[in-house]
Amino acid sequence: MESLHSATVGELLRLIPHLEIAHHVPGRIRLRILLSGLGAVQNVDLHALVLSIPGVLGMRVNTSARSVVIEYNQQKLPYELWETVKRLKSQPELAPQFATRLSALWDR
Repeated sequence: MESLHSATVGELLRLIPHLEIAHHVPGRIRLRILLSGLGAVQNVDLHALVLSIPGVLGMRVNTSARSVVIEYNQQKLPYELWETVKRLKSQPELAPQFATRLSALWDR
């Protein structure tokens, strides 16, 4: 099971450079898939990937808008963890810390 968690975290880290936060309020986030990410997400089962994250309550994909809306439990997935996604583009050195915090969700 541990390798599944690691694979999920690794896949998310691979996709993050191709995402931007379009809108975020505690409990709901809309991620836009950049044009650079169309190839990156083509062979990824986004539903399975996102729903495997502890604390995700649901998601929907709008393919025409290239966006994903994720509803999440704020107690399990802190708002700040999602905001780190935004900072990773300009501060890639935060990736190990982000990966550790994300991996810890499976231990809760």
